[in-house]
Amino acid sequence: MKTVEFSTSQKFEIIDLTSELEDFVSKSRIKEGICLVFTPHATAAVILNENEKGLEDDIMLQVKTMFSSDYKHNKIDDKLILGTWQSLLFCEFDGPRSDRRVIMVAK
Repeated sequence: MKTVEFSTSQKFEIIDLTSELEDFVSKSRIKEGICLVFTPHATAAVILNENEKGLEDDIMLQVKTMFSSDYKHNKIDDKLILGTWQSLLFCEFDGPRSDRRVIMVAK
């Protein structure tokens, strides 16, 4: 298991964590299996999508539209199998925060 700890600097923000995930999977020495990635935060999410500025802008536009500041509260072979344009992205919905974590487990 690996925990990635970091801070965010904006109310709404996207952070690319693909390199941390690739490093974790590589060091796990698991040849086949699954990798679970989650964040234990109610006001954040992890998504798998293209890391492209226009798409990030589209995502943030929708997030800002949907969320106000008034919350109520296959196989892996020693590397990730991602679509050509997919990246693991952490999406901040209530920043800035200094206590964000993403936990990765490979079995």
